[in-house]
Amino acid sequence: MNQKRNIDFVLHDIRRPRKVFPKKKRESKRGRSREGLRRLAPIGLALIILLASAGLGAYLRDFKRSSTSETDSNGSLSGFFGDISNLFQAIGGLRNDVSRLKSQGLKLAFGGGGEELIGILKSLKSNLDTLNSSSGFLSNWLAGIAVPNEVADLNLVGEGLGSLITFLDAPEERHLVLIFENPSEIRPAGGFAGSYGELVLRRANVKKIEVNDIYYPDRFLDLDVVPPIQLQGLTPDWGARDANWFFDFPTSANKLIELLEASDVYADQGVKFDGVIAVNVRVIEDLLELTGPIEVKEYGLTLTKENFLREVQKEVETGRDKVPGQNPKRILSVMTPILIERINNLSESDENKLFGIIFARTANKDIKFYFEDNDLQEFVDKFGIGGRVFEIPNDFSGDYLAVVNANVAGGKTDVFINQEIKLDSKIESNGEIKNQLVITREHNGADESEAWYRARNQNFIKIFTRPESRLENFEGETPKEIKPIVGDYGAAGYITDPLLSAIEGTREVFNDLGAESYFEFGKKVFAGWFNLDPGEKRSLVVGYRNGPVPIESGKKYTFMLDKQSGVRSSFRYTLTAPPGFRWAESGNDEFKYQADKIPARLEIELTLVKDE
Repeated sequence: MNQKRNIDFVLHDIRRPRKVFPKKKRESKRGRSREGLRRLAPIGLALIILLASAGLGAYLRDFKRSSTSETDSNGSLSGFFGDISNLFQAIGGLRNDVSRLKSQGLKLAFGGGGEELIGILKSLKSNLDTLNSSSGFLSNWLAGIAVPNEVADLNLVGEGLGSLITFLDAPEERHLVLIFENPSEIRPAGGFAGSYGELVLRRANVKKIEVNDIYYPDRFLDLDVVPPIQLQGLTPDWGARDANWFFDFPTSANKLIELLEASDVYADQGVKFDGVIAVNVRVIEDLLELTGPIEVKEYGLTLTKENFLREVQKEVETGRDKVPGQNPKRILSVMTPILIERINNLSESDENKLFGIIFARTANKDIKFYFEDNDLQEFVDKFGIGGRVFEIPNDFSGDYLAVVNANVAGGKTDVFINQEIKLDSKIESNGEIKNQLVITREHNGADESEAWYRARNQNFIKIFTRPESRLENFEGETPKEIKPIVGDYGAAGYITDPLLSAIEGTREVFNDLGAESYFEFGKKVFAGWFNLDPGEKRSLVVGYRNGPVPIESGKKYTFMLDKQSGVRSSFRYTLTAPPGFRWAESGNDEFKYQADKIPARLEIELTLVKDE
């Protein structure tokens, strides 16, 4: 393999970094989505190009008919042809820019061509600006064609590109955290991030990639932070390894940056991180399917889509690097440059497939982005690619649901968990919504040879609902008592995290139901333990009420469901209209929805109609 000379692939040895000031010695520690794919830039651009071309054809036909009898004395004829010329140049430029990005983008970033890459992005933005400046012209003439909404998207793309160019074109280095989420051990914002990388950019050039074990920086974290309640029987303190605790990914990402920057590994160097990119293991599997098998000679392994997760997990759990002072995740550091080299050498047809993989996985929340830069983060949020929890507006008429799991000392069992979510909702005559939620989970790892797949799935489950929801029943939970490792955190000098403390300060325990509740990210959360033994299948049944919602003919009703990243789940939904009403979409008082796979954000909009 010819490694690019401007890239420093580094694996830190597990050692304490040089200290400037003496600090206390510490022992190593324990160990349907409208806003997603449609708004992704290249797909949106392709749609605009098609719409614009079709619209121009219609316009030219109309213009031919009218121009035989009319001539504008103010010279609008020449202005029109100037608009046409600029528009076609912009469309051609967009096609060329997108093509260059797809065929050259990665090669430029990894091969020292960052300045050229920035130039392509600037050209893309310039062509977008030209197209945007013609939006008034287009909207006046292309009646009946859905250009205005898409042009609004193009405006957003242009703004985002401007923020991205500013971010990449800065003279200083940009440090990004790349976390590898393992869906075998699920956590609220995605899989447990057992491995992470530090990606260093300068002027869009990748200068360095460091891949490491997430426990490494925690060994040099001179902060004693009280962990979340559910983790207190597992670990004495909170570190970067458990930062992925919040369902809202920007919150988890921000917490990860905070804890990494506090570690001596980065504090001693003055490193500040500019953002986080989370990648699910399923993305790596897709890439391996595209590149073909990768031979990692040092470990005597050939990694494929089919065996990647299992073989890497086995190496991490029982391999040669699973010894004190070594990095058990080193295999990822060894394979990363090999995979990047293979991606850089993809054929043109495979490059198109690569971008298809990236867009599809991003729309599915298998790739998530967070940036400290406010403008860039606003762009990410508007595009729906940042894993942010849906914010319920004040005038919201409808219902909301998210089912969120957290594996706590449950091995790597989630890869063998099948989950079914069934929600039956009924709007009563007073507008209240009566909900019965049934979550059925099955543990299919009983016959696996590896112990970490045959472990008991210990799962703390959270159900996010509307803020005024009231719990009525919670059946099928697993009673569990948390025994903190640290008896008295205050006496031991531990500090509390303000956000975590604020959330846990709203905790209410329902001893008679075996449940508890929280207010979190503007939602009422019902929670409890729902554990499974290997081979076991059972259900958690939760009854709750919320609302009321307005009841009137023609009123829109919206149901929103946020999917948890990394969880495979089916979903069945039945909504019954209030007495005397039906749903326009179904023609009767029941609306039903069923899907074997949940989109990143499911939005169902219905219309109430009064019976005659």
